[in-house]
Amino acid sequence: MVRFALVHDLKNAQKLHYKLTEITEQLFADGNPGGVKVVLAKKKITQPTVRLPLVEPNDTVKAKLKKIAIN
Repeated sequence: MVRFALVHDLKNAQKLHYKLTEITEQLFADGNPGGVKVVLAKKKITQPTVRLPLVEPNDTVKAKLKKIAIN
C-alpha cells in the first residue's frame, strides 16, 4: 500500500487500504490492542494475555478475528 502511494498509484493503494479495513477495525474493536495479542497467540508468536489497564477482547471480537485473520 505504501509502495503504491509513493509512486502515486493511489487507486491500488486505496484498494489495499480498504481490503485491510475490516481486520484493522476488529484488532482495535475494544479500544485496545488486545485483538493483536489474540491473533499473535493463535499464530504461536506470543501469549494472549494482556496487563491492566488493557483487557482481552470480548468473545464476539475474538470469533471475528479467528474468521478473518487466522488461517
